[in-house]
Amino acid sequence: MIRGLYTAASGMITQSKRMDVISNNIANSNTTGFKKDLFVSTVSPNVPIVSRGGGKGYKDVPRFNTVGPLNYITHVDEIHTVFTQGSLEETQRTTDFAIRGQGFFVVNTPEGLRYTRDGAFVVDGNGFLVDTKGNYVMGENGPIQLASDDFTVTSGGFVYQNDILVDRLNLVDFENPDSLRKIGDNLYIATDQSVAAAFQGEVIQGYLETSNVSALSEIVDMITATRAYESNQRVVSMLDNTLDKAVNDIARF
Repeated sequence: MIRGLYTAASGMITQSKRMDVISNNIANSNTTGFKKDLFVSTVSPNVPIVSRGGGKGYKDVPRFNTVGPLNYITHVDEIHTVFTQGSLEETQRTTDFAIRGQGFFVVNTPEGLRYTRDGAFVVDGNGFLVDTKGNYVMGENGPIQLASDDFTVTSGGFVYQNDILVDRLNLVDFENPDSLRKIGDNLYIATDQSVAAAFQGEVIQGYLETSNVSALSEIVDMITATRAYESNQRVVSMLDNTLDKAVNDIARF
């Protein structure tokens, strides 16, 4: 019975964390270039259930007999980011970019270089191309500085102004993008497991990539998680009532 409480309680905790992931996906369903997270849970390793037999008068019954496996709890295995392509929406702004295919833009933050799929950039007062947080958009030769927002970018990321090559966008890719870690503000940081790869995507000027979140699908998952949480909650309540009767009522006899 106590084991059942632990099992049901762990289920409630797992569904609560799943709800956090779903809520974050829904909140960012309109965020440019956002990639949804997928919640993956697992169960604890199986423990064998053993029956004890044998003894006087039961010589033919095995002393120990494995009945079957039992696992106690569920828990979070990983939060997996899904890097599928979002839709491309035309904005006709020269400072907006989208990547068709795999790859990331590179921006320079106060904490160092970070990666993003959000290509909603602007030209600041000093002529530098920056993101919405003021981080410099990096070219192969450093921050990209322009005379105005009248410029063109080729599919390969080459930046031209007045038919003169200014720089090329610093575009990167990874063999295992799953190894990247989200740090907020639609930015990613590489980890020790991240393996760089040649950029094979295509830059589209005047477009932005939408989030790959399907709000309807996330709402369905939210309903499922809520019902699973409530089911575990009812089990906890039922077992609690049973324990209460066992301790306070049966003990009287």
